[in-house]
Amino acid sequence: VGIAGSGSSYSLTWNSPPVGTDTITAKATDDNGAQTTSAARTVIIRAAPTGTLSVTPGDCTIPANQSTCATAVAWTVQPSDTPVSLRYRALPSGSWQDVPNQSGGTAQLNRPGGSHRFELRFEDRLLANQEVQGNRAPAVSLTSPANNHTLTLPGSVTLGATASDQDGSVTKVEFFRGTTSIGVGTAGSGS
Repeated sequence: VGIAGSGSSYSLTWNSPPVGTDTITAKATDDNGAQTTSAARTVIIRAAPTGTLSVTPGDCTIPANQSTCATAVAWTVQPSDTPVSLRYRALPSGSWQDVPNQSGGTAQLNRPGGSHRFELRFEDRLLANQEVQGNRAPAVSLTSPANNHTLTLPGSVTLGATASDQDGSVTKVEFFRGTTSIGVGTAGSGS
């Protein structure tokens, strides 16, 4: 069991200790039954923290002339004094970034377009996560008629536009007279 006169080390893994504050001692017994108890140490066992995370908007359309989406992040954690970290990254494999401007369970940030994963962490444990989508709005520009084009009736006006989408494809280009739709253009025809 032990080696006479030596200071051997002993260990025990205490599996699933109860939540609370405990006083721990070790008691050594020799081969003649004599015992000595160690000085006490206090051990504080905390419940594993839990957390929730909410990122809004979950789907964000970024206007063609902008590059970011205003995003609100809110979280809760129990116990409430648990120190947590909040981070995000672009999917599928962007670098992790801390969420700036964190204050009392909320944060505001302008995230770039595209899909992102947000994580609420305690030390190396993931407490909650949410994936959000971002979509950049397509760009569109009229190519014809020229500005201030004049037409004498009877006649027609050929309408043309170019359109592109940075993170997908354009599915429709619709032309308007004020707020009234004139019709949908045909791809590749310039009208």
